[in-house]
Amino acid sequence: MKKTLALIFAAMFVLMLFAGCGGTNTTTPTKAPDSGNTTPTKAPDTGNATPAPTEEPSPYNFAKGKYAVDAEGWPVEKYEYELPLSTTDEKFTNMTLSFTPQYLPEGGMGDLPMYKGMETMTGVHIEYNVVASAQYSERLGVMEASQDLCDITAGFWAYHQGGSLTQCIDEEMIINHYDYRDYAPNFCKWAKDWQHIEGMWGRVNMPTTEKWIAFVDFYDQPCQTTGYFMRGDWLDKLGLDAYKAVTFDDWYEQLKAIKVAGFENCEYPLQVYSSIDAYANVWNDFNTTPYASGCSYNRVIDGKVSFNGTTEDDLVLAKYI
Repeated sequence: MKKTLALIFAAMFVLMLFAGCGGTNTTTPTKAPDSGNTTPTKAPDTGNATPAPTEEPSPYNFAKGKYAVDAEGWPVEKYEYELPLSTTDEKFTNMTLSFTPQYLPEGGMGDLPMYKGMETMTGVHIEYNVVASAQYSERLGVMEASQDLCDITAGFWAYHQGGSLTQCIDEEMIINHYDYRDYAPNFCKWAKDWQHIEGMWGRVNMPTTEKWIAFVDFYDQPCQTTGYFMRGDWLDKLGLDAYKAVTFDDWYEQLKAIKVAGFENCEYPLQVYSSIDAYANVWNDFNTTPYASGCSYNRVIDGKVSFNGTTEDDLVLAKYI
């Protein structure tokens, strides 16, 4: 059965199982040292010894074996990857989903600048099979049943049907990322701190300490990661009203109060993204969100229900994105 890989980098790692480093026997003529005599001397007989083979450089710039580890084999420092990761121009198929497939360029997802950059960094060409989000679960179910999965399948652990994720690993439907941990030192540098915490791997959707279905994100400090929103129970404990935060200054003061209170040791009550107003599916200062799927994210304005994408606020926001 074709394996489904969760990450592009993980897909490349499988190739190492099949890519051997060949050697070539080369003989370099040698000259006997000059003794200062006019009579020519003959080089000593080597007994037809075969020169040691020279190793050809690998076309893969993998991290394995290139970083320091501790006594248990865990990385001890951050690793800087040598790019591109591959110089073999290999190709993989990738089934992924899109909430707005109608807005993809004529050349498909591969023509988007971000994915072009990923191809440059990895040296791997990806053939994207883009499926609308509404049909993704059904399409994946059909491909699982026919045992005809793409090399890479986005969101497998969220959309797959039938059988546990551990079973999917055992049946080689998906790879066990644990087997490729040596190629992901920066992930493992953080993961080692959680290896001895009871139940940790299960809480991050990794069945066991030796069966990993993905390389997941870890935070070294507690952080609120539900977007640009604040927990209502924390506000209630502080006697604060979320609806009274009508400016960024109001919002800042409420977040600061939560941080000072130190609820659940959460030093960072907000996860800040690189883009504030145009980031999809988060609160922003245009009283709407640029992300919408159908008539989603309804809200009440002056006692009337309205929907994202249909108000004057959306028209104003559209001028900036």
